Amino acid sequence: MLAFFVLAVLYTLRNKVQDKRWFLIAAVWMIPVPFLANEFGWLVAELGRQPWTVFGVLPTWMSASTHSVGYMVFSLVGFVGLYSIFIVIEMYLMVRAIRQGPEPHHGTGDSRPQPRPALAPRPLPAAAHDTNLEG
Repeated sequence: MLAFFVLAVLYTLRNKVQDKRWFLIAAVWMIPVPFLANEFGWLVAELGRQPWTVFGVLPTWMSASTHSVGYMVFSLVGFVGLYSIFIVIEMYLMVRAIRQGPEPHHGTGDSRPQPRPALAPRPLPAAAHDTNLEG
C-alpha cells in the first residue's frame, strides 16, 4: 500500500497518471485495502494478546461478558446493520463521483494551474473610520 502511494506521487509529479491505464485499474482495486489492513491489524493485535486482556493484569477469562446470548446477538446485528448502511453510503458516493468524471481541462497545454487574479483587499471595519482613542 505504501509502495503504491509512492508510485502515485511519482506519477502525479511527472503528470503521467492519466497515461498509465494499469495504474488506474490497480487504484480502483486498492480502495478496500486500507479497510482490510485496519481490520486485520485489529485481529492480529487481539489474537496476539491472548490469554490476557490487559497483559499481566487482567486475564481474558475474568473479562468475559456476563450478558446473555440474546443481548450479544442484538449488539452484533446492530453493528453489522450500521456498518452495512455505511458501506452502502460509501459505495453510492464513490459511484456518483466516478459517473461525474473529472472536470474538463481547458488549458493551453500547460498542466500547471493558472493563477487567479487577486481580489482587492477591503479595509477592516474599524479602519474605515477615523477614531481617536486618546480621548
